[in-house]
Amino acid sequence: MPQNPNVVLDAGCGDGTFTKALQKETTVGLDLSKDAIRLASGGGGPILWTVSDLTHIPLKDDSTDVILNLFSPAHYAEFSRVLKRDGRLIKLVPQEGYLKEIRTLMTDRLRRETYSNQSVVSLLSDRFHLLDRIRICREYPLTPDQSKDFLHMTPLTFGTDPESLDADALHSVTIDVELLIAEKKS
Repeated sequence: MPQNPNVVLDAGCGDGTFTKALQKETTVGLDLSKDAIRLASGGGGPILWTVSDLTHIPLKDDSTDVILNLFSPAHYAEFSRVLKRDGRLIKLVPQEGYLKEIRTLMTDRLRRETYSNQSVVSLLSDRFHLLDRIRICREYPLTPDQSKDFLHMTPLTFGTDPESLDADALHSVTIDVELLIAEKKS
């Protein structure tokens, strides 16, 4: 992998938080949500923001050094197309302990009690050379205001009324994620 990547693509950048933290020579933030890109692009800066679908990434073949794909769907054929021969794909996926405290509050509302990303890892491994897997698990205390904010912002509560959940019972959250580092197959 290049020591100093020239082109970094954040595929599924959302509001651009991670993209802005990792600015390189050429950084592209891509998301399907116009609202997310509008939010991300506020404040100017050198990042190229684009509203695009992952199935049609508006970059040339073999033009990208690093693709970030954090908590977002993937399209591995497109990633392979735009990634340079020695480029890297960095994907972040939640693990079974991710936000387990919120899952406990919502036990009766969840479709599945257990959570696994093994199918995501298998799919990535079928299409890329998986170089490394790094699991990160930490528990963070929350203030009462942070607890309420967490219940409103997490996709776990989408489709439910976060106010119906007992925010006072939420004293901490567990961040349990796995960082997958892969390279394009020749």
